[in-house]
Order: sequence, then structure tokens, then C-alpha cells
Amino acid sequence: MRKYSQDWKRFWQAGTGLLGLVLIGLIPGSAQRQEPQLYGGGTFSPTQQVRVEYYLPGGGSSQVRVLRIGNPEKVVELGGPRGFERTGELRLSPVQSIPVFRTANRPYGEVSLGRLPEGLYLVQIGTPRPSSATLVLVTNLGLLVKSDPQRMLVYTASLSNGQPRTAQIFVSRDKRLVRQVRAEGGLAYFQSDLNSSENLFVAARSGASWAFSSAYWQSWNQEQNRVYLITDRPVYRPGHTVFFKGTARSASGLKPVAGQPVEVEVRDYDDNEVFSSRFTTDAYGSFSGQFRIGLDARLGGYTLVARLGDEEHTGEFEVQEFVKPEYRVTVEAAQKVAVQGEKARFVVKGEYLFGGPVSGGRVSYSILQRPYYRFGYVSSYGFYQNEGYEDTYEGKIIERGEGRLNAQGELVVEVPLKPGEEDYRLTLEAGVTDEAGREIGGTGFITAYRSGIVLDIQTDQYAYQTNDTLTATVRAEDLEGNPVSVPFTVTASRAYWVRGQGEQRERTLRVQGRTDARGQATVRLKLPKQGSYALTVEARDGAGRATQALDWVWVSDGSYWFWDYKSLKITVDKPEYRVGETARFVVQSPVSDGWALVNLEGERIAKPEIVRFQGSTFTYELKLTPQMAPNGYLSVTILGQGEYYSEVAGFLLPPSEKFLNVAITSDKTTYKPGETATYRLKVADPQGRPVKSQVTVGLVDEAIYLVRPEKSPDIRGFFWGLKSNVVGTQTAGGYYFGNVAPAYSTAARAPMDKAVFGQSKEALAQPRVREDFRDTILWLPSVETNEQGEATVEARFPDNLTQWRLTARAISLSDTVGQATQTVTTTLPVIARLSTPRFLVRGDEATLRVIGQNNLAENQAGQLRLEATNISLLTPPTTLAQLPAGGRAAAGYRVRADQSGTVTLQASALTPAASDALRTRLSIFPKGLKEELGWASQSGERWKFTLPPSTDLSQTQGKLYLTPSLAAAVTPALGYLAGYPYGCSEQTMSRFLPSVLAKQAGDFAQLPENLAANLDDFVAAGLKRLYDFQHEDGGWGFWQNDASSVYISSYVLSGLLQAQQAGYRVREDALRRGVQYLLKTLNRPDASTYAADAVAYAAYAFALAGPRYMPQGWRPGVLQAGRPLLNRTAFQSVQPLDLGYLQDYLTRRDLTPYGHALIVLAYQQNGNRTQAERALDGLLTKLTERERSAYWEVRAPRFAWNDDRLEATARGLEALAKLRPNHPAIAKIVNWLMQERKGARWISTKDTAAVVVAALALAKASGEQPGEQEVQVSVNGQTQTLRVPAKGAELALEGLRVGANEVEVISNNRLYLSGSVGYFEERAYLQPEAKGLRVARTYEKLTPRYDTKAERFVYDRSPLSGPLKVGELVVVTLTVRPEQGAVRYVVVEEPTPAGLAVVENDDSFRIAGVRSRFGDDYYGWNYWFDGREIRDRQVEFFFSYLSGPVTFTYVLRAETPGSFTALPTLAWMMYEPEVRGVGTVRQVQVRE
Repeated sequence: MRKYSQDWKRFWQAGTGLLGLVLIGLIPGSAQRQEPQLYGGGTFSPTQQVRVEYYLPGGGSSQVRVLRIGNPEKVVELGGPRGFERTGELRLSPVQSIPVFRTANRPYGEVSLGRLPEGLYLVQIGTPRPSSATLVLVTNLGLLVKSDPQRMLVYTASLSNGQPRTAQIFVSRDKRLVRQVRAEGGLAYFQSDLNSSENLFVAARSGASWAFSSAYWQSWNQEQNRVYLITDRPVYRPGHTVFFKGTARSASGLKPVAGQPVEVEVRDYDDNEVFSSRFTTDAYGSFSGQFRIGLDARLGGYTLVARLGDEEHTGEFEVQEFVKPEYRVTVEAAQKVAVQGEKARFVVKGEYLFGGPVSGGRVSYSILQRPYYRFGYVSSYGFYQNEGYEDTYEGKIIERGEGRLNAQGELVVEVPLKPGEEDYRLTLEAGVTDEAGREIGGTGFITAYRSGIVLDIQTDQYAYQTNDTLTATVRAEDLEGNPVSVPFTVTASRAYWVRGQGEQRERTLRVQGRTDARGQATVRLKLPKQGSYALTVEARDGAGRATQALDWVWVSDGSYWFWDYKSLKITVDKPEYRVGETARFVVQSPVSDGWALVNLEGERIAKPEIVRFQGSTFTYELKLTPQMAPNGYLSVTILGQGEYYSEVAGFLLPPSEKFLNVAITSDKTTYKPGETATYRLKVADPQGRPVKSQVTVGLVDEAIYLVRPEKSPDIRGFFWGLKSNVVGTQTAGGYYFGNVAPAYSTAARAPMDKAVFGQSKEALAQPRVREDFRDTILWLPSVETNEQGEATVEARFPDNLTQWRLTARAISLSDTVGQATQTVTTTLPVIARLSTPRFLVRGDEATLRVIGQNNLAENQAGQLRLEATNISLLTPPTTLAQLPAGGRAAAGYRVRADQSGTVTLQASALTPAASDALRTRLSIFPKGLKEELGWASQSGERWKFTLPPSTDLSQTQGKLYLTPSLAAAVTPALGYLAGYPYGCSEQTMSRFLPSVLAKQAGDFAQLPENLAANLDDFVAAGLKRLYDFQHEDGGWGFWQNDASSVYISSYVLSGLLQAQQAGYRVREDALRRGVQYLLKTLNRPDASTYAADAVAYAAYAFALAGPRYMPQGWRPGVLQAGRPLLNRTAFQSVQPLDLGYLQDYLTRRDLTPYGHALIVLAYQQNGNRTQAERALDGLLTKLTERERSAYWEVRAPRFAWNDDRLEATARGLEALAKLRPNHPAIAKIVNWLMQERKGARWISTKDTAAVVVAALALAKASGEQPGEQEVQVSVNGQTQTLRVPAKGAELALEGLRVGANEVEVISNNRLYLSGSVGYFEERAYLQPEAKGLRVARTYEKLTPRYDTKAERFVYDRSPLSGPLKVGELVVVTLTVRPEQGAVRYVVVEEPTPAGLAVVENDDSFRIAGVRSRFGDDYYGWNYWFDGREIRDRQVEFFFSYLSGPVTFTYVLRAETPGSFTALPTLAWMMYEPEVRGVGTVRQVQVRE
């Protein structure tokens, strides 16, 4: 919910992050240069041997020359050494020349230049003329640069002894000197006001010594505003309404961001936009809204996004098909900590949310054991949790058991704490089931220690040499975490290797000590021999029980490798402070008797000072002020011994004075449905003074929080959350020089849901029927307290019998915040409950349970009753029942689902004293799978289809989608692209080019008003970035300093040329250099190895460029057969270019539709109409065409640039638009592209840009213009008229019938149409069906068994051949097998039997023979699992890629007695639904 941070998924979709790195490795880049190359350079001390690496392609000899630079200030004046080109302006004097030689099979080498005097040197290689060069700086001057957005701190000191040195400081930006200051006494702290840290260079000069460094701040940690985004509850079902609120405050000072526009959108699990709107913040900086979740919504996590200015902020909630629990299960340990050998006592308790114990409930429990590591820190404020104790290891089940809750709803479980070799945590996971048959879980834990004391040992570093003194800190605490003084022994055990004998171990020394009153002790050791050492500290408690802890170190004697890492260590004396206290930081330095730069960091640099210290340890004291809350960072930097040592330590300062006290009181604690509660809120500061504030109030069913815990962070922890460190630290030692231009030569850059009364002895009370059930009953986002800090709210309770949680979050107009919760209960004297499955399938029989709960103090004789419509009730509706005081009675009612539809059920509990009844609904589905028909065409066409005789019309739904203009439909994507953050070259180009083309298209497109107003500035900024990103060889890569790529260079070059054609000034040299790079690269001797798609893209760029940008007088060399002939007549001045070489590429096997479409566009752009038409014919043969969609599949290497069927399809559409704009496939292609849209965009910037460009081309070619249209839609002769807006419309098809149907759309203008009809056809499903996919399913019963060898419980599998008992488990194994080759985007719909429920969390299950829950293929890893959704009636699995059989599992638990149908498994390709596999049906029996 902080400033928006892209997650891995969004990086994947945007084509950046990890994927971007993969892409860099797959796309062809600049070939390795064939001239000698030099690598290395950088900064060395005068005592270091200067070494550089070189490369001699093919072997041979060359010369490495060293030249001293007599005017190093010139390098500084011209922007620094990185990528330095103007070597001709340097005064050079030769120092030495070293001959080098390599063989052809070992072309890489290293050369030592020896120790060089202080100075700046040019080192180059090549004979007779240098071909590659780098800079080497030899200096004893150390330089440290710290930056934040406003200020810069520069520290200069001697590298040898660390003494500060006065120096002159030079700051350059974009290779231009912008600031000079003097670091008097080695320290300069000055205002920089640089709005960006890109291309910053800092130099320091002290006498004849120089030092170079870059400078940056951690802009990703910089916050301008914080926006607190919350929803009324953490989880929703499809069809529910989400209420949300945001509060925007400045990150510094928490000032309200009032009167500002905020754009809000909601994205589903697949990152599709499902809601968007615009709001304006109020005086508190707040805004609020609501939206309804679709009935067919994707399940999973949803993201609430708020855009404020150029920042994105996020919140989260979930959408799931859940059933709310009626009771809570808790597990409490009698004590949280114990010593091994004792007994642990757990109490499992079940309590109904409407009051009363779950007496008699069946309990099934498991006990898991996990290793436990004690030392960590958890703040008293839960939202300041620095380090958790929990081990991520899943643990092992060491005991399983069953029992029943007693009359108080409790079960006591005693467990012996077996002694072990390590501390461990026992977690008891309990599931409780009452008469309803649904299991509700709870967990609790106890930590078992080996002793009454807990030890820890840590060394100050990992690697030492044999002559070093090792320092280790021993800590001792009792079980409650209090420090203890205790004697201990530290043992050092050495592990080493002997050839032929393996690892050997020996104890080398043993020392004793005692921890002080603070529970700490310091141990110093010298380890004389080389090896890996285990340092073990041991101690005993008062009862003689031993415990230990260990740490590892490595010691080298120099005869073996040594990680010479000497660290600077900062130890904070307390984990948490209060304002006004003094924090003490103990600094351990690897340098003795030196100087330390100490400063505060966080949002900015503060309090810099140089500290002179004696010895190797000093203590720094810091008085803590309110401005430092809630946390800060102390940085220490020390120079010496030729090295830089820097460390940062954080400290915690909770701002308790900023936390408001929010009190909530209600007029009662228990209510009946329909009653109104009055809540009084009071907000005060920590001193009890009233505070006028805005309070967000939500009243939600507590059961919701048992489904999912609260996801919104505590408002205190959000607005006063830990600050990130914005300050960036850079040293001269880490500055990368890179290659430079050799002297007298030019070289390219190096690469990178009625009550009934029966007979009774006395009259039964008449119940009120409850049927108004809700999850949220009150959402007031902007309640304001008065001057006394008070406010009153009222809420009328619906028919839920439960606990209700009221959450109040308060924020003042200043910077104080607070929150609180309170619960009340709605209940009745007598309660009726009804237990049903979530659904039934026609033909199913089930036993429904009516449960009567008596909350009165006397026993009651009465009746339980069930009334039902649209379902057969097989047992009498009324059952006599005895309801004990405080207890329950239940009755089972057998029903049979004879027809599909909706069933109304009414359950009653009737007694003379009080009665209750509830009414709910239950869905019955057809006994068959859902089938779907599809169609895509244009207005004027008729859609004729037939529904089979067995179709259930009550379950049939049809939709018609009407799109007037693809160009209008893609207009929102222009805003997305423009709002995308600057990134790589592709994203920069993708941002502005579509908007440029949209403006050029005129009336054929709609450019957003705000974008049109700022387009010129927008384009100028994009062009500048692309110029900056152009490499020295003329090409472009993803980034500024990586290798050039043919793909990216062609993409950027073609975009620049189109921008130029649209009237924007584009630098001629950038265009010429781009063309030259492509020509040179594609005429290399190894050019035939380049992907055909890359050559095709370059050809498209050439066609756009035309002869104007071909190098004058350029002639190709002597080319071998089969290589691309990029020939043209010399000095040709008119089009067309000679693109004849592309004919050979049209036959290449590696040419995908992606490249094929680009060849068509190249020919068309070049004026070769005949070749373009021919090539288009070939492209159309590759079109994958379905009933209502068409697209081009691309089978390029995965994650490569051209592995993109979205862009390939867009390019193909563009080609059709330019050559055959009335082609019948266009409607299907448009429909496919619209189906692929993710809200306002497509997957990535590149895809989105390509679709927009194609849409604009289609609009221009067909003459379609955006605007509202009047159309007539006829369904089986019934006609209606409607107006379709420019963005399109969706229409439900009503009046469908069994047999023949006809749909017709009449419009005066072109409309793109697509339709779908979903229906159920009942069949036997006795044999599997395969159309490209095969599916199989097995059911096996699970039986727990204790595995003595593994010391854990596992489940054995056995074929399910008879009925299950309620509570038993079944593992379902599914296998999906593609019939031919690989398939993509596969959905597996697995219907579940109604009487069984999916076990959502089965992570702790260990099932014999099942290795992986989501995919064992036994043929190697050939699948890509993308997630699982648990719906009411089925489980859905998603795979983006399958190239072979994959087997996966899930677990079911029997809940409802009866006979149930498990409909067949259906697997199908999402974009090719004709490719599918259908399994077989089976029956599952469940008994009590």
C-alpha cells in the first residue's frame, strides 16, 4: 500500500525485470568485435599491482601500451572517465609497452602493469593502431559520496591511513560540470538540488591525487506521498460490493493532500482492470467509493490502485467462493514456553459466534514439530516487527489424534516434550466438526527448549587469517527472554580435508567464561590452523540441563583460498528507544587508530561529523529527537589499509505521542436481529485530550475474518511505518570506468441463501423467518468527531446470528492516527441452523441437517422442521426433538434433486418458549458439462446456430458484443502507455509513438485531451531518452550500457522514422547511425545465424528509412551465398530499395508469423505491392482461425523478443488493414485482440503499442470513425433498437430456444460483432473424449500411518471402492496429456462431488507416492503451473505451457451424507476451445 512497487508478475507482463534479463540473453546483439579488446581499468592504490584483461580474437599477438595523462583535469572537465571519447585532447606520454600473445583456443588473458606511481593513465591495445582502451587511476586519495535529493556529502581521506584530506570537489551532470566546492578537512556538505541522480559524476583533487566516483540516491525508496488504501473487509464473493477508501498524506509531515484528483482502478488476479474511476480528495486528504464484483470474476488476490500525480499506491483484498464458519476454534497452550522432558498441555476450544460452546464436537488434530531459533526481536508494536522467530521449515507431523469437546466446548490434549538435539516448536492444528459436518480449524503452539536457558554465539565476521584475533559475542537468556548470568564453555572444532580420506574433524581449543548481568560476554580466540571451524557455546541451567548454540568461521593460512573480507560492525545497545533517550552505537573497526565519518541517514543526510578514535572500537552516542521517529539509520565509514569500510545500523523509535486512543462503546453487547445498536466513538491523544478527527467505521461479520484475516495494515504502522533509506553511498573504489576511445582512433562501446407448526403437547412459539444475511452492515468512510472528540453512529442488524466487529480508524488534520476494534453479538434464545452442500447436481441425493440450538436455561421439547420447494423431500418434514438447556439437537432430511434450478429451503426450530426459522436457497446444476458456441463477424451478417434437444434453457446464457471501432476501443490504452514509467528503450518508444500516430490519424482516433495538450513535450522527453540510450555503435539495447540488439534497434529506429513522418523533428545523426548499425551487423560474416524475424524487422526499418539514410557510397563487400544481400544500387536516390533478399527469408524455417508480417509491411512500405500481396497470402496460411476468433501463433524460443503472438497478430492485422481492409478474417482477429485485452491495455507496453498501431491503420483503411451508433438486434425475430457507444457494448441474448436460432445485427456503419452462448447438455459421459488433449482422474482414499523412519505421519492411498464416512479424506489425481506437441494456456475444470469439500490448505499432507501437488510428469519438467481456484462446484487449474503429460492432485473431505455425481474433468485450451479433453463421470457415496 506504499508507493507502488512493481511485483514479479507485473515485471513479467511489462517485459522488464527478470524477463528483461532473459530477453537480453536470447536476442541477437552486436557480434563480438574481431579486433583486440581490453577490459578492466578502474582505481588502484600505489601499492597494488595494476592488472587488466584482454581478448585476442583467434589468438595471435598484440601490444598493450600504457600512457600517462598529463592533464587529468581535462577528463574531469569533459564529464569523467566513463565512456570518455575525446582522447585527442589529452597530453599523453608513454610509460611502457608490453607484448601479449594468446592461442586461438585461449584468446583471453591478463597482463600485469606492475605498481604505477599516482596518476591517471590511458591503457590501450592494438597493433599497429590501438583498437580498445581503458583508463587506470592510481591514487592514495579516497573518495566517498553520499547523496539525497537535495544535498550531497563528500568525504575525502587518505586510503592508506584514513586521515582526512582537504580536496577540491567537482560535480558533473550529463558530462557537464555543474558544481565546484571545497572539502575542507576532508568534508563537504552542500546543497545539490539535483532532481535526478542519473549521469552524475564526482571527482576530487588533493594536490596531485585524484579520485573519481559516481553519485546516486535510492530514488526507489523516496516517497512523496503515502496513500492508505483500505476496504470494508478482506474477502468477498463474486457479486458482492466492495467499499473502499483512501487517505493521502505527504510522506514528510503527513500533511493532508487535499483537493487533488486521484485515479482509482482495481485489478484482478490476472492483472485485468475490473473497475476505474476518478475522485477528489477532501480536507483530510481522503476519498472513497464502491464497485460490484462480477458474478464470473476471477478468484484470487485483487489489487486496489490509486494514482496520485505520478505515483501509484496499492491496497489488496481477495475474491473467493467461501462459506462462512458459524463457530471459532482456538488452541491455547497452558504455557508458551517449556523445557524438553516436561509435558505440554493444549486446550482446544470451540465457541459459536452467536454464543455457546460447541459441546460434543468431533476433534481431529495433528501436532507438527519445527526447529526453532530464539534470537530475534519483536517490537511491542506488532507493526514494528523487525525479525520473526518462526522458522519457514514446514515441519513434520509427529502425532495425530481424535476426541470430542466436553460440555464447555473444550478438549485437553497433553503431549510429552521429547528431549532433542535442538530447540523446537510444537504446533497443534485442530479441526472441529459439529452436526453441520463442516470442519473448522484452529492452531496453537508451545516452544520447547533443551534447558531453562537459551544461548547464542556470533562472531564479528566470517573469514579470518591464522594470525587474526577472533571476537565472538555470547548471549544468554531465560525462557521469558530475560538476560541471565551463567557460566559457559566455548569449543572450537576444526573441519578440514585430507586427500583420499575426506573430511576430518578435531577439537582445537576450549575456553570458559560467564555472561554478565546483561546476559552477554565477549570471547577472543586465535585459531592457529587453516580450516572451517564450528564455535560451540555450551551451558547448563540450575537443574543441570544442557543447551548449546554454534556459529561457523573460516580460517586461512594463505596456502588455500582466503576470502579477505574484513568488516565494519555496528552494534546498537537497545532494540527500541523512546524520544529523549540516548542511543549508543558500538563501532568495531577493522582499522586501528583512525578516523570515521559518521552521519544519520533516512529521508536525507543529517549530522555528518568526523570522529577520531583510538584502538579498534569506539562508542558513538546519539540523542534521540522526535524528528527521528519512527526509525533512522546511523552510517559509519572508515578508510585505511587501502580499503573502504562502510556499514549502516538501524534504530527504532516508535512515535507513541503520534498514536491516538480510539475508544468504542455500544449501548449493549448482545442484540437480536432487527435491533439497532448505538455506538459511541471517542478519539483522544496520549494525554487524554480530545481530538477532532475523521474516522472510518466498518461493521463486519466476524466470520469473515475467520475466512481471511484483516489485510489492511494498522493505520499507525502505515503512516508511521519504518522509513526507507533514501541516501545513496558510492565510493571511488567501486566506480566503473568502462572502455574509452583509444588515442587517435574511434572504437565502439564494449557490450552488456413459513414457519410450519406441528403437533405438540403445548403451543409452539411462532418464529420470525430470517433471510436477510449480510457480511458488511455499516461502512461510513468519513465520520467526523466533534470538538470533544466524540461521534455517534447507529447500525440495524440483519438476520445473521454471529459476532460483529466494528473497526474504527481515525486520522486528524495533523499527523496523528489511531485505530480500535470492538465486537458485539447477535443471537436468539432458540436458533435454527441448516447444513447443506454448496450445490447439488440433478440426480444427487443428500441428507440435509436441521440443527436446533437452545440458549435458554431450561430444557425445551419441540420440533425441527424442513420445508423445500423444487426438490423432492424423501423423509417427513417434521421431527420431534428434545433441546437441552445450552445444547443442541439435530435431524437429517433426505432430499433428491430431480430437476435443475434454484431450490428454496426453510429450516425451523420450534419450542413453546421461543422459535426460529431461516430461509435460504440452493442451486441444482444440470447433469452435464457446460458447452459454448461462438461467432465473430461484422454487422449485416447473421448468426445461425442450433441448441440440442437436451439443452436446459434455464441454465442457458447468451451474450452479444458490439464494437463500432477498434481504434475507439484502444483509446484508453494511450493513457496507459503515456502513464507508464520510463524504463528501457522499448518502453520509452512504446510510450509516445502510438499517441503520435493517433494524432496523425486525425478524426479516425480519439487522443485523450490531457495527452493531446502535452504531447509535444512528452515526445521531446522520450526522444531525448532514446538519444541517450543509443550506443556508440549506433544500435540500441534494452538499457544504456548493455549490448545492442537487432530487434530493439529495428523497433526504435522504425518508431523514430514514423515520428519523423508525423512531423516531429528527429536527429538525423541518430537515424543514420541506427541504419548504419543494422547494415553493418547484418552484413557480418556470421549474419546467416541471425533469426529470420530479426532480419525481417530490420528490413521494415530500412523500408521506412528509404535511400535517404543509406550511407552515401556504401557498397556491400563480397558476400557468400546464403547471406542477406542488403544490396542497393549505389547512390540510389528514389525508392524502392532492393529487398529481393527477403524472398529467401520467406522460406526459412525459423521465420515465424511475427517476422512474416514484418516482411509484408516492409514490401508494402517499399512500394512492392505484388511481393507484399504474395507474402500476405503466405501469412494467411499460418492464421489460426476459430468460430469467433483468429490469431497467429508464434513458436519462437520462449521469452525471446519475437515470442509474442499478441504483437504478431497485431502486425498481421496491420498488414491486412493496409492491403486488404475488407478481408473476412479481420472481424475474428479484432475479436481475439479484444478478448486478450487486460482492462485498458494488453500484456506489455510493446503488445499494447502494436495493437494501437494496427487499430489506427485499420481505422484509416476502412474509414471507420469513433462515435455512437444506433443498431437493431434481432433474436429469433424479436427486434430491439439500442445505441452503442464508441467504446462498445455488451447485450444479453434473450429468447433463445431449443433447436434452430438466428441472431442478426443491422447497422448503417461497420460494427465488429462477436457472440457466445453457454448451455448445458446432459449426457452419460461413460467414455473419455479427446480432441487434442486427454484427461484421466482417479479417486483414492487416504489413511494416516506413522512412518517410524521419517518420524512423521504420512497418508497411504487405496482405491475408493465403497462409501466414504463423513470426515474421511480422498486424494484426487488428475493427468492431462497433450496428443501432439506442446500446448499453451490450458484450463482444467475439475467438478467436485457436492457432498465433499476441497481441503484448501493441504501443504502439511504427506501422501505416499505423491511428490508434488501441482505437477509430477515423470518425463522432466515440461509444464508451467499458473495457479488454482477453488470454486463452489469445481476446482480450476491453469497451465500456461504443457509439452507432455502432467499429473497433479488435490484433496477432498467428505462432509454431507448422500450419493453424489462427480461430473467429468474437462481440459481445454483457453484460446482454442476446440482443443479439449473430457473425462468420465463417477458416483461417490458418503455415509454417517
